[in-house]
Formats: sequence, C-alpha cells, structure tokens
Amino acid sequence: MSLTFDFCFTLIKLYTRGDLVKVTLWGSIGNQLEDILSRNEGEAIILSITSVFVDEFKGELCLSSTGATQLKANLAIPEVHAFNVGESTLTAPVLIAEVPPVEIPKISIAQLNDFKSMEEHTDKLFAIEGKVIQVRPNWCYMGCVVCPRKVEEDLEEYFCGHCKTTSSIAKAKFRVKIQVQDDTGEADFAILEHEGVRFFGVMADELFQSNQRQKEPIPLHIQQVLNMILKLHVRLTQFNFENPQAEYSVATVDHDPLQQVAKIPDPDSIGGSTSCGLKRKHDDDAELEEE
Repeated sequence: MSLTFDFCFTLIKLYTRGDLVKVTLWGSIGNQLEDILSRNEGEAIILSITSVFVDEFKGELCLSSTGATQLKANLAIPEVHAFNVGESTLTAPVLIAEVPPVEIPKISIAQLNDFKSMEEHTDKLFAIEGKVIQVRPNWCYMGCVVCPRKVEEDLEEYFCGHCKTTSSIAKAKFRVKIQVQDDTGEADFAILEHEGVRFFGVMADELFQSNQRQKEPIPLHIQQVLNMILKLHVRLTQFNFENPQAEYSVATVDHDPLQQVAKIPDPDSIGGSTSCGLKRKHDDDAELEEE
C-alpha cells in the first residue's frame, strides 16, 4: 500500500525572556515553516509566531499552533533589529534545536476502519481528510474542575472518580462528535476538550453558559463545522480495538471554522433537543436531560 504523509514540526528550546517553552506547529503551519527554512537556507532566521494556544504539559508551559497562527521571518520590527545588533535582552539564540518532522501517513476512512482490527496499529497517528456530514447531539460533558475526567452526580455534589474528590460545581468540557465522509466511506470522530478549545477558540464552559440563553440543541458556533472539509489527525488507541463501534478521538484539526462562513445546518443533521445532555447543579435555567 502506497501512503502519502502529513508533517508535524516541533521546535524546542525557544527562549523568551530567558525561559524555555516548547512550540508545536501542526499541519499547514508546519508546512509554512518548511517553506521559510528552504527559502532562507544558510541564513539566520528570527521567527515571529502569532495566535498560538498556551497549555501546560507535565508541569511545563508549551505552545501549539491554531488555525489562526501566522509565521513571519525576520520582520522589520524593533525587537528583531535589537536582536540583530546584539542589543536584545535574550541570553540565548531563539531557536536552539529543531526536532525532525514527524511523518503522519494519509489514509482513507475505509483504511482507517480496516486498521481498527489490526492491533499493530495501536497508538499510531493517521491523517484523514473528509467532509463533515453530521454533528451529533450532546456536544459536551460535565467534567472535574481539576482533571479532564467526567464527574458523577452525587446528591448535591459532583464526584470525580479519578481525583476522589467532590465539588458543588463542574465544568462543561468539549466532546463534539462529528460524522465525516470521504469517497471511501464514513466514520464518527470526537473532538475533545484540549483540541476543542484550540479549534473553536472558546472554552466549552463559556459556550455552554451562552447556549443556555440561546437554547439551541447544538451551539451555532459548533454547527459551523457542518459541510466543512477537515483534515483530522487521529490516533488509534486500545480503546478502539476493545470498542469497535466507538468514535475515533481527534488529536488535531487542521482548519479554523471561524475563517469560513457556513450555512446554518438542516435540523435533521443535528438531532437532539438538549444543549449538553448532562445536569449542572444550581443552574437557573431548566434542568437538562441526563445523558
């Protein structure tokens, strides 16, 4: 089988005021970096990176590109000039090292469904491109305020089985289920909390609160993905082999839904009649139907 590849670039040891931070450039943004490096081969490059998502991983700050990220090389700005003439306060080169790009095989949905029965593909990352033909109801879940796990309702409190703690509040977190189709088949995918915040550009809890007023079955902000062509990076996990009917978890989405004006979807493509499908304590709005 012949495969083509996507690339994911990671820059490491990027100094900013003496601190280290890891920057990951996904999909087309990584391709932009490759173009910049090839055009300026052998020359010193000072990169300016905009509109990145800030996160924390294993206690360290890290940055990840979004659909709005832009890369600019050697801009005519005071900071770049100061660095070039040796007046910058930075104590080390901006880019110390570059990790070789990771090759991500591009496969069809039919191939992905076939691979789900082959355990040798566990934990492998694949690139899928297709059209969103349906947005499933229950776009979020109520999660722990400390960790990303779903909480259980316990009388007047929420209980997190992972943290072993109870709380009177819980936060809505993304679990947007979409059905994607290419010319070989279709499959269900889930955009989870971290990528949901990066992709949609809003916290799920904020969207949940605003949608309580709009009373849409699915927020219009999310409905925009219907009929879009998305490039998804998907990792097959042991869970997929143990639960063949489960949706695939999306690692990254290489598209910014806010850059495209989409038609409001047909209600038949959305389905459901609740905003989230889970209860939230002390809400003034009508109770949500429990999932």
